[in-house]
Amino acid sequence: MFELSFGKLVILAAVVALVWFASRGGSRSAPRQPEAPRQRGAAPRVEAEDMIPCPVCGTYVTSKRPAACDRADCPYR
Repeated sequence: MFELSFGKLVILAAVVALVWFASRGGSRSAPRQPEAPRQRGAAPRVEAEDMIPCPVCGTYVTSKRPAACDRADCPYR
């Protein structure tokens, strides 16, 4: 029914190697940049802004500098 020969094993190994190399990104011509070392216990600082809903359409906008929408009755024009 299914006969496993040396030639079939070589072809199977070549296909597995090809898939493995392709999944790793192919060539490694450009060296990877080393990542900056992380300090233990120090979380990265994230800047965040408060959001408020627009009283007309309900879309959330930043509270410091709200942007105007396309509506004619937008209070932030």
